[in-house]
Amino acid sequence: MNSTVGVDFCNFFVRLEEQALIKLMIWDTAGQERFRAITKAYYRNVNAVFVVYNVNNKDSFDNVKGWLKDIEENSNFEDTNIQKYLVGNRADEDKRMVSYEEAE
Repeated sequence: MNSTVGVDFCNFFVRLEEQALIKLMIWDTAGQERFRAITKAYYRNVNAVFVVYNVNNKDSFDNVKGWLKDIEENSNFEDTNIQKYLVGNRADEDKRMVSYEEAE
């Protein structure tokens, strides 16, 4: 498996129902601070955000609050009514540093 170097980005159009066409934009910054300014511009007009952290890396999980704060501060929704999903990745049980209960 290759690590993300820089920013990995892709767009998809997904039809959920006959009338519902959504644009799905996936940004992989590997949590790198230097890309935070770039990603802030893409929080505008979002309806949902998936924040993915590495369950084998406590620092990755600890950074989630900062990413969620950025999303709320930089989105166009005054009531911050964005659907937010937290996804734990790389669940090697013998290396897990973030428990399911802690993430919940």
